[in-house]
Amino acid sequence: MVPPHLVSKWAREALLTVPGLRVFLIDDMRNGGDEKAPHGVNEVRLRRGEIVREGLRTTLSDLRLRKPASQCAATLVCFVQRASIVYFGREKAKLGYFWRHSYVFARSGPNAGCLINPETGSP
Repeated sequence: MVPPHLVSKWAREALLTVPGLRVFLIDDMRNGGDEKAPHGVNEVRLRRGEIVREGLRTTLSDLRLRKPASQCAATLVCFVQRASIVYFGREKAKLGYFWRHSYVFARSGPNAGCLINPETGSP
């Protein structure tokens, strides 16, 4: 998660620093909206020093439906099969309807009272 004014800068720096890296931006999580603005998960590449959106274009819903893994991030990793970074603007994350906590406290079982990953159940 990146401050919104640094998303493109961090993507450009990652592409300049790590050869062969694939960089993805999560541009918009809402359905509809501005038709001219990018939506969903977009791969970005460096062209003449500028970030351009080309390559893989998908939505978070499509990643969930592909189901090689239980999580969107794991599905993207299976699909890309290469070193990659996904950047997500902080303001878009706060306004998205997919938001949920990245941890929970276990209420029962061997990890009762401990912080656990909500998707895997492991501490």
